[in-house]
Amino acid sequence: PSVQWKFNEAVWQAQSSTSVNNYTAKYYYQDADGRGGVTASSPNYPITGYVIKKYNHPMDAFQGTGARHIKKAYSIIRYAEILLSYAEALNNLTGSHTVKLGDQDYTVSRNPEAIKEAFNGVRYRAGLPGLSASQLSSQADVQKQIERERMVELLWENRRFYDVRRWGIYEETEREPIRGMNPDGATKETYYQRVIPGTSSFMTRVVNKKLAFMPIPRTEMRRLPSLDQNPGY
Repeated sequence: PSVQWKFNEAVWQAQSSTSVNNYTAKYYYQDADGRGGVTASSPNYPITGYVIKKYNHPMDAFQGTGARHIKKAYSIIRYAEILLSYAEALNNLTGSHTVKLGDQDYTVSRNPEAIKEAFNGVRYRAGLPGLSASQLSSQADVQKQIERERMVELLWENRRFYDVRRWGIYEETEREPIRGMNPDGATKETYYQRVIPGTSSFMTRVVNKKLAFMPIPRTEMRRLPSLDQNPGY
């Protein structure tokens, strides 16, 4: 998992600006960036206490002399995803399977060592511990770890929407309330309390069974009239 969030008292480098840089953002209630410090006409504060940093370059600046943004390439797929997908595929194998690639036959099965090598490569890069021997012995435990790792590692990369659906946990995860820090906290003791924000209507999460599937395009339905549309569409 890479560093992806800006949190309370984190520093925005903004190095392209010569007048506004190395800014420490404080989200305590009474501070300039906190809920009590912003104006009513511009309530620009993080209601969860976190701000996304993942695509922020150290040179990126929104204001000040010389402020500019660095152009960035959006990755279609990263090596970390390849490793996690490989680990997941191996973990869900039952029995041995032989596939032929060119003139070579390959036999694959649920190999704990191969799973560990792929999964732990992502964790070790961030200085975090890998899978334990007891976790590797359980297919269910490894699957849970992979699901969590994909949620964290692939944040804001358009993967979670599809992951929870293919795992069959869409309804379960989408019913969970969004949580964050306490924006009414004026001290570390009161701010760093996990709460459910109640200041915005978009925090109300709606779960609809039909959204577990995508609708089949009408053009495809016309090509095959006997084809049934997905439920709810």
